[in-house]
Amino acid sequence: EANYGRTNRSVHALSRLSAGTVLSLKNTALLRSEKKLKPGLRPEFYNEILGKRLVRTVESGQGIVSDDLV
Repeated sequence: EANYGRTNRSVHALSRLSAGTVLSLKNTALLRSEKKLKPGLRPEFYNEILGKRLVRTVESGQGIVSDDLV
């Protein structure tokens, strides 16, 4: 139960994404978070965030959350 948020899939950056980057299938994926990475948005929001721009840089592997988006 303590690991529930970290073991479910969420939206993650596949590489370092700079502010202003438009999210796409090529630079994001639904992955399981590891202990040292923050989880991202839940999978049901994946299609909604495609085409959105980042307002801040997201490091490779980190979860993408709504505060990261325009």
